[in-house]
Amino acid sequence: WTSGLLAAASFSSSSSSSHSSPSSSSSSSSSGDEAGDEGADASSSSWFAVASVQFDFVMTLFTLGYAHMRVARETVMRSRSVDEFLEDAKRASKSLLTAAGIFRFLGEEELGQYYKLPEHRPPELNPHAALALLHACLGQSQELMLRRSELEKKSMSLCARLALPLIDEYREMHDELGALTREEHCAVDPRIALKASNASNFYVVKSNALVARLFFENRTVGEAAYLLR
Repeated sequence: WTSGLLAAASFSSSSSSSHSSPSSSSSSSSSGDEAGDEGADASSSSWFAVASVQFDFVMTLFTLGYAHMRVARETVMRSRSVDEFLEDAKRASKSLLTAAGIFRFLGEEELGQYYKLPEHRPPELNPHAALALLHACLGQSQELMLRRSELEKKSMSLCARLALPLIDEYREMHDELGALTREEHCAVDPRIALKASNASNFYVVKSNALVARLFFENRTVGEAAYLLR
């Protein structure tokens, strides 16, 4: 469900003034590149242009990240049997991790170099957008590995170890979406934020259930305590 997080217009401006009139150019990067945007009235679509190779680089990487997410989704969706899913889940997980690496680079390294961008900039240029996608990709990659382990009848200990990190991944995704909304004054599709919150809560319950089974069925007190610390 993350494959269209940004590409399918999950983010949209909530300010009518952001589409009102063309604005003058301003600084777009630490190198002093000039940035500008032109818009149409509120009833029509707007577009954003920056005279900067760095901007093209950033948006190309976003597109590449989306492509890897799309490949992961289509890889899993084509599975027609458990055996196919086991192999497809491995490939899809790798695609999601590749996308996560791209979004980590954008969110933690590249996007921080931009400053004083026009008010009407695309929300993707805020690092919180890339970081939200980073946690979404990491979470879904981990989910695929968890599901694969369950189908292969792996130990409860392994399943618990795979489930526990998902709590924080989806919680951090939810927090990044909230930060993006506050800073960019844009509307995030509430279904996406709700899914992130619900996923985090679900894995709280699932992780506790797995650890409880680990304790009551296997009597491994030390390992159960370690996982819950």
